[in-house]
Amino acid sequence: MPNTDIYQGTLYLDSNGRYCVRAREREITFTCGHPMDIKIGRQWVEGRVEHDHGRGGYYFTSGTGRRNQEGDWTPLREGMAARYVRRNA
Repeated sequence: MPNTDIYQGTLYLDSNGRYCVRAREREITFTCGHPMDIKIGRQWVEGRVEHDHGRGGYYFTSGTGRRNQEGDWTPLREGMAARYVRRNA
């Protein structure tokens, strides 16, 4: 059975303009294609980070087609609840 490590916190921008989460004395930096979960309402939604200048920079997509006010993407903002789940075999 795989082990799971969860790094959870709030998003902030680093000096390179990338979104990060600091959790358990570790900094996780999210770049294009990086898996992440964000909390929408009371529910964690699994997806990934992407970047598009036309969408204002970095955004989250679940890739499921689940629609929200922007479609299947949500702009990332500082202070959003986010987590990275690392699954070990």
